[in-house]
Amino acid sequence: MSRDSSTSYIKSRSTPRDAGKTMRVLFALFSIYLVLPLVDVPVFGFSLSAVLFALIFLLSIRSKRYSFSKYQGWLLLAVWIAFGVLLSFFLNGFLSGGTDIEGASIAVHYLYWLFLFVVVLYLLSEGVVSIQKVVEILGMSVFILALLRVFELAFLGKIGAWTGTRFFPQNTYGFLFSMFVPTNYYLILEKRGREKWFAVIRLLVILLAVLVNGSRGSWIALGISLAAFLILAVISMRSVKPLGTFLLVLLVISVGYLSFRNLMPYNVVAAFDSRFGTFDTLDTDKSYGIRLLQTQKGLRLFSESPLVGVGPGRFRWEFVELDLPDYLSYGSQEHFNRLSAHNSYIGFLAEGGLIASIPFAMLVISLAVSGGIGCIRLLRAGEYWALGVYLCFISMSVHMWSISSLTNTANWFIYALNVAMIERTHSFPGGEHGVKAGVSLPRSRIIKRG
Repeated sequence: MSRDSSTSYIKSRSTPRDAGKTMRVLFALFSIYLVLPLVDVPVFGFSLSAVLFALIFLLSIRSKRYSFSKYQGWLLLAVWIAFGVLLSFFLNGFLSGGTDIEGASIAVHYLYWLFLFVVVLYLLSEGVVSIQKVVEILGMSVFILALLRVFELAFLGKIGAWTGTRFFPQNTYGFLFSMFVPTNYYLILEKRGREKWFAVIRLLVILLAVLVNGSRGSWIALGISLAAFLILAVISMRSVKPLGTFLLVLLVISVGYLSFRNLMPYNVVAAFDSRFGTFDTLDTDKSYGIRLLQTQKGLRLFSESPLVGVGPGRFRWEFVELDLPDYLSYGSQEHFNRLSAHNSYIGFLAEGGLIASIPFAMLVISLAVSGGIGCIRLLRAGEYWALGVYLCFISMSVHMWSISSLTNTANWFIYALNVAMIERTHSFPGGEHGVKAGVSLPRSRIIKRG
């Protein structure tokens, strides 16, 4: 073999491995940015996640050929949602004589998010990128996010809601917590000895940040995800000690809450109590009232055009007569009609109609049911990271009832992450029923493939 031919042979052998390593680094940065979107692309002002994803995709198509035969069901749902969004956009634009087209950029963005969903689920499901490593990265990233919020509390005096937080708005903090905090729950099960207590301390710091941030949506979402964590641990009792897990989680929550009430300054505790007390006065709470009002608007828009909706991105531009309660009399009909939907599901239903909402509902229901079953099977096999993946989906889905967030890359990333977790249960002997109680999965196949 000549020197030139041997050199080309070495390059051909090393390039895929180098490309794979580079892609894994880029995917790690992409995952971190979803939790900590601190900067945008200079000059252009768009999200850095789009640039990172473009690089990941370009590297992936160079290193291997895509084959979606195993993922046809998920691909079909993604195509159906995209078709519904585009049909809603074009029909509403046509029926209005070309005037109702403010949602053009949103329609294009939906195509991007759905494409990202398909690519990410493929890379994770095929083991090109390790899903377990991604969960670990997300867990550490949200811990850093919590440290930023605690920093704002300790050094900037940003306590509770409506305090003008520095790094992210309060609602952004809250939703990011809801999406990614559960990636830290499973560490209590997986770690042993000193590492377990480090995981406990980390979770306590995160829960402190959640409390002082004052987002009621994240309080409810994470409370439900903690309850789901205990339920799944009990169901998976053959390999997880449910009583010990329950007592440890109860201890963490109790110690954290007591420490918060007794060690935090009075103004911090008072701000928390004031915010928590608003749950008793929701019938006159302006924030809650606005959400009910926007739900009313969304349902009325849907009733006017149930099949194709009013068009993607059109919620703010459509006008309906709203029944304003007395405590919202400070604003006009025009003022409230210009607000966002404040509910991801109702907003999508109003904008996309049944043609887009039916496949989206099928996606969410499939992830909830199949994800729960897959999570239990993986838990019984000792793969605790699955808890972090599934509970992120649960927590995020709950919070989406009080915030408009489907126009967000992180949402579709979590959907793809859960599909990959579900597909992981299909990749062992016996197919989707191959992961049974008391049967350990071959970890080398999980980790080395990534």
